[in-house]
Amino acid sequence: MLSLSQASWVRALVVISVATFLLRLLHAADDLIQEDYLGGLDIEAFVVAFVLINTLAVFGILWTWAGKWYGYAIVGVTSLLSFYGVYLSHLLKISDARGFDEIAQAAPELWAPTFVATALLASITSLAAVIIAAYLLLRARQGAGA
Repeated sequence: MLSLSQASWVRALVVISVATFLLRLLHAADDLIQEDYLGGLDIEAFVVAFVLINTLAVFGILWTWAGKWYGYAIVGVTSLLSFYGVYLSHLLKISDARGFDEIAQAAPELWAPTFVATALLASITSLAAVIIAAYLLLRARQGAGA
C-alpha cells in the first residue's frame, strides 16, 4: 500500500503552488498586454488586486513550507481564486473575459499556443493545489483533535 508522509504532501503542495504562482504571473502579463482585466476593472484595480493576492500567496507558500495549517488555508484560497480567474472566467466568458479562442487569436502566431497552454496548466496546477491543501487541512484537523 502506498503511504506518503505529511512532509511529502507539504513538499508537493509547495512545488505545485510555486508552479501555479509562476503560471499565474505569465497569464496576468498576457491579460495586461491584451487589456483583458477581470470583470472590466480599471488597470489600477486589477494590478492592486493581483499584487495583494500574490503577496498573500507567497506568504501562504512560506507558511506551508513551515507546516502551518493557515498556510494550507491561504494556498487553498489563493489557488481557488486563481482557478476562477485563469480558467473559469475564460471558459465561461464571465464578466467580459475573453475565451480561449480569443486569447489565441489576439496573440502573435508563435505565442498563441504558449498563452493558451499557460492558462490551462495554471488551471490544472491551481486545482491540484486546492485539493492537496484541503487534504492537508483535513489531516491537520484530525491530528489536532486526536
